[in-house]
Amino acid sequence: MAHNTLGLDLFLVGAGAIVFAAYLLYGHWLIVKKPEMKDDVNRGFGAALLVVGLMSLILAIEMFFEPFLPAWALELYGTGIGIYSILLLVGGFTIYTGSSLRAASYLAALGGLLMFQEANIINMFGLSQTPIATVALFALGGLVGLSTLLVTHLSSGQKAIGWPSVLTAVLAILFGLLSLYIGFNAIFGHVASSLVTP
Repeated sequence: MAHNTLGLDLFLVGAGAIVFAAYLLYGHWLIVKKPEMKDDVNRGFGAALLVVGLMSLILAIEMFFEPFLPAWALELYGTGIGIYSILLLVGGFTIYTGSSLRAASYLAALGGLLMFQEANIINMFGLSQTPIATVALFALGGLVGLSTLLVTHLSSGQKAIGWPSVLTAVLAILFGLLSLYIGFNAIFGHVASSLVTP
């Protein structure tokens, strides 16, 4: 099994967050400007989120079979990424079918609460080589999950992109970029550690 599963999974998490932000901003703007493109926009963004969510879930499951990861990493990263992957699948399917995102936002908010708890655990026990970045990653994930409630309850039916969508998109972009940064550093660290001779 690949030694950098966690790094690749963090890359997928970041990609999913950035695609979701693009949907909230560009996708919504395009739907408002060209309503006849609504189905194409929803199918395109929905399919992208479905693929990223599925690949991320497969890698999250694979993490549980890797012998080198400590139990706390599996509990935090494996569970957190697994739930995030499921949320990407639910959100992607909902967007793809053109259904209301309200029900998916309730799941995202619950996932956000879990992310806050995981950030708290990482902070309490210092469970990371870069604890500030990792706590920020999980806290931003929590904020994105909770802010989807604002999008679905305050922006519904608006003709312009509302502040809840902009806020959630900015949080998702920050979450995505931080996830990419940590994922790239994890891949670099895994390669560097494999080159060190005992």
